[in-house]
Amino acid sequence: MSIKVLPVSIFEFPRSVAVCSLAIGRADVEGKELGTELLQRIPVPDDLLQATAARQFEYRCGRLAALLALEKIQAQIQAPSRGPQGEPQWPEGFCGSITHTNGFVAAAASNSPDIQAIGIDAEALLPFDRICTIAEAAMSKGESQRLGREFQTSDKKAEIHLGVISAKESILKCLYAQWQLLDFIDLELLDITPDTGDSFRLVFQCNKHGRPRILSWFTYDHERVYSCSTLPRIS
Repeated sequence: MSIKVLPVSIFEFPRSVAVCSLAIGRADVEGKELGTELLQRIPVPDDLLQATAARQFEYRCGRLAALLALEKIQAQIQAPSRGPQGEPQWPEGFCGSITHTNGFVAAAASNSPDIQAIGIDAEALLPFDRICTIAEAAMSKGESQRLGREFQTSDKKAEIHLGVISAKESILKCLYAQWQLLDFIDLELLDITPDTGDSFRLVFQCNKHGRPRILSWFTYDHERVYSCSTLPRIS
């Protein structure tokens, strides 16, 4: 199956964060074709040896994207291993995040002393009614009502609602190492502001652990929404 490195990162990160995005099985997109033999650099962990070939391929593509992102920062480095809950375990001194959905895989990594954690997410666009069903579990009634008011006349309601949900997912990934038991409903949307192009900046408050405020960002195209969050290191 075709694996291509996309030439431009769609995610909005500081320069100290390296990103690698892959298109899987897509002949209609531009990008550097990778040989599938590169996947052999990614061993299948013991707990996935009995998984389907499709699941093993998905895992390997995610870890390959992570390895390529890491190699933009440091040569001769290993891909993240798999933690007890399936989470990536990054090399010492690095943090990062992986996402994959419907023919798209991306990973971000950093060893900046100013960054404590990273989260990224990508979600395939869905009909608005299905997104509203997901929102019932991922957003409070107040958040849904706010988006309904602020974007009442927008023709991009689906993208915006799914973008907020995706932004929460990126934050949960970002905070996983610290607070594994957080849920979508623990993150409250405080502000959403249009950014350049089809992107938005968001401010969330975590309603646990001292109620810290966390910044996030999302954008969209005709296939997906993409979000990312960065947790700065406080000295």
